[in-house]
Amino acid sequence: MTGKGRELADMMERRKVDILCVQETRWKGSKARSIGAGFKLFYYGVDSKRNGVGVVLKEEFGRNVLEVKRVSDRVMSLKLEIEGVMLNVVSGYAPHVGCQLEEKERFWSELDEVIESIPTGGRVVIGADFNGHVGEGNTGDEEVMGKFGVKERNLEGQMVVDFAKRMDMAVVNTYFQKREEHRDILTGKCRELADMMERRKVDILCVQETKWKGSKARSIGAGFKLSHYGVDSKRNGVGVVLKEFGRNVLEVKRVSDRVMSLKLETEGVMLNVVSGYAPQVGCELEEKERFWSELDEVIESIPMDERVVIGADFNGHAGEGNTGDEEVMGKFGVKERNLEGQMVVDFAKRMDMAVVNTYFQKREEHRVTYKSGGRSTQDVVYLCAPTSTLVSHSMLLPLLKISVNHSHVHPLSKVHYHLSFKVPFLNSKLAHHLLITCVPLTNMSIKICFYHHSLTHGNTLYHLI
Repeated sequence: MTGKGRELADMMERRKVDILCVQETRWKGSKARSIGAGFKLFYYGVDSKRNGVGVVLKEEFGRNVLEVKRVSDRVMSLKLEIEGVMLNVVSGYAPHVGCQLEEKERFWSELDEVIESIPTGGRVVIGADFNGHVGEGNTGDEEVMGKFGVKERNLEGQMVVDFAKRMDMAVVNTYFQKREEHRDILTGKCRELADMMERRKVDILCVQETKWKGSKARSIGAGFKLSHYGVDSKRNGVGVVLKEFGRNVLEVKRVSDRVMSLKLETEGVMLNVVSGYAPQVGCELEEKERFWSELDEVIESIPMDERVVIGADFNGHAGEGNTGDEEVMGKFGVKERNLEGQMVVDFAKRMDMAVVNTYFQKREEHRVTYKSGGRSTQDVVYLCAPTSTLVSHSMLLPLLKISVNHSHVHPLSKVHYHLSFKVPFLNSKLAHHLLITCVPLTNMSIKICFYHHSLTHGNTLYHLI
């Protein structure tokens, strides 16, 4: 949590943010603490695996806090006085589309009670992830929203509009005619990706759990292009984001909403980038087997003389030790192997690949790729043999997660780490340093990116994070 809090503080300082609402924090407990750079975090959660809300303030405002109400792990509020004005800041996290109606009604009831308890004349700002959209147009709802929403209204969006009418509030970001990327949360998320890739000099990025329906390739700004595939706007979805390499793409295979690949030529080398999203632990075995069968077919279709990188959320860990598996992994995994981790190892053996981040003895924080509360996992990334034998270094570094909801910016709910390692890329006259990373966003997982660091003469070096 310390690293996560520090990332928040750094982002707020860089963007000159004074007050920030956070959701899906998954921090258990009820505390207020400094997170560095002059910011203070107030948060509440009852389970380290789900929900959790919080508010971050500049410490100069923190001294003006008069009251903190921690209603539930979905609703909390702060009352503070600024220059004689009473300001109430409410952080909320609505249940997802697939949750039970009873849970949704409980959330809205809690939010109603908080707003109704605020005296008339007090200022109120709600920064929440409502998990819905109010849609385009405002016929019949002119008193609470403008015309410039996005897409069609869903049930969750209707609940937002009904709440606004009850409380005499407004859906502020629908009143202003802006470019779609300034209104669409999903497009805004893409823009955040593009900004991050540009800032960190990333060339290629794999994304999972995008929940984008359709099969498209589109610009997301800053010179980046996204190719994605999904069949349902509520689950799964994969994609790959490219910068300068977009012109070199020779083939795109959209196999399913869990597997897709791009073939591109760079410096005379054929590189296949595969984005994958494995079923989670609780999914049916049949669904897991179907994913691995699709991934097998993709890898088997790639000629032996071409390079392959898989950037995937495998939802498993290969575990510590490598007895009997020395040819595909090192000793330095994390925790015990689970069924999903065994499937990963079996796949590596079938395809003559390697679980690269298990070969290097590092501190745990440099090996763990996901950490939230008391849980940690080690997602895995592969390189085709014999390339894996050329890996010279491995380390993980923390990276910020940002999501955009309505007119508010909500930062990371989890800390994700990135494995970096060097691989000499043969048959190339120009040397690059590329970093590949693992970082999910809300409803979106960044699992591979190439960070282009420098150009020198000699062999090409790839950093995989």
